[in-house]
Amino acid sequence: MHAQKEDYTWMLGGLDSAPGDEFANTKIHCNEDTFNYKKINHYSPLTFTNASICDPNGDLVVYTNGTHIYNRNHNIMQNGNALQDPVFFASGYRAVQGALLLPLPESQHTYLLISADIINFVIDAGFKPLHFSTIDLNYNNGLGKVTVKKSPINTVDTLNGGRISAVRHANGRDWWVITSKWESNIFVKYLLGPDGIAPAGEQTVSGEPMHNGIANAVFSPDGQWHAIYTAYGTTTVGDCGFHLFRFDRCTGEFSQPIFHWVDGVPWPGSAVFSPDSRFLYIIRWDRILQYDLAAPDLLASETLVAEYDGFLDERGLATRFFMAQLAPDNRIYINIPNWNSRYLHVIDQPNSKGDSCNVIQHAIFLPTYNSFSFPNFPNFRLYAEAGSICDSIVVSSVPQLPEPARQIKVWPVPAAEVLHFSASGEWPGAFRLQLFDALGRPALDRDDLRLAPAASVPLDDLPPGMYYYVLSQQGRRVQEGKVVRAAE
Repeated sequence: MHAQKEDYTWMLGGLDSAPGDEFANTKIHCNEDTFNYKKINHYSPLTFTNASICDPNGDLVVYTNGTHIYNRNHNIMQNGNALQDPVFFASGYRAVQGALLLPLPESQHTYLLISADIINFVIDAGFKPLHFSTIDLNYNNGLGKVTVKKSPINTVDTLNGGRISAVRHANGRDWWVITSKWESNIFVKYLLGPDGIAPAGEQTVSGEPMHNGIANAVFSPDGQWHAIYTAYGTTTVGDCGFHLFRFDRCTGEFSQPIFHWVDGVPWPGSAVFSPDSRFLYIIRWDRILQYDLAAPDLLASETLVAEYDGFLDERGLATRFFMAQLAPDNRIYINIPNWNSRYLHVIDQPNSKGDSCNVIQHAIFLPTYNSFSFPNFPNFRLYAEAGSICDSIVVSSVPQLPEPARQIKVWPVPAAEVLHFSASGEWPGAFRLQLFDALGRPALDRDDLRLAPAASVPLDDLPPGMYYYVLSQQGRRVQEGKVVRAAE
């Protein structure tokens, strides 16, 4: 378990409708503490479709606008040109979440780009076929080469446009990749493993169909929720709302569907989760709504946390709300719909309830224009599910202790100030205890625990929330599980 930084660098860009110095790219570098951005003296148009990925150190290796694939030097990668018609899509592909970049499991130099073709492009066009391209950084001194281009994954189904999403499998290695059939209640699933990507079945869910339109799909950081926000139709015949599902990272099953109409007009927007996975935010044109996933009645917990304040940019254009993206600094950033803009909004404390989440409108002024574009990222810092019996792979080659010896109690759950561990029978020697937060980041590491008769671990320095624990001894993983620190 170690920090993954594949989403640390973002590329933004605008539509070149009025060339000038502000029409270049902005490169954002974001980690747990900072959100830095600078102008890149290069122009790659980035609009609805935007995907990028970094190496584990957070350095950009490849990005795409859906039309071309670019290397870290911002040049089209070898064999990375014309994924789509470079004349018709000269400003980039026109599908929200129309592409996704993922690392090939167990490979340090190979990445997969998952994308699709739009059928007869119109605003309501579907996807067919879904395909992948393979990017190998062993070529061209690390600048990479597209070794496989647009190899079909699904040639049968017409899929809803865009909204390609992914979440790490409970085994900690593979990836679930999720799409949905056109105007239906059917999810189509794929599994990405060391040998590549393959279909992993379909699932029909109950409730309102998943409509095609301007939409995004997102998993919660802990991988237990999946949300889809959709605006479809026209201002006279259309609507907008969101789907919400529970998700099992081991089986890939969706459950407990909820659907909610947000408005009778198809206002563009998006769904995004708080870093601790407690709150769902619905970003809807001129409003931001918060829902408490821990509330007994989730829909009744709806709270208006921001309304568009009427601010106009330097050209006199409105700066409403559109696509949202959770960043590694645990803030949520929101871009502007409909036209080039240099502003971003920020939800500064998204783990806080109600308006204490602190929505700061037009908080960031970028050095270049951005056309309603954010990279499409999964949560790279989600690891194997603690205590999972999901056996699609052996997560670790570390031998386990015999089952009869694994009698360890952990209490209380939830804990307030102290967490206790005890082992039954004789179990000499010290244990190592590691705690990781819901995003997989190290929170505590002790190697001096003696469990006979018991060990007590103060939690004073840990904020409230859910944690994963790993107990090991002499390099052998003994027990894993979840614990919760309650607010005092």
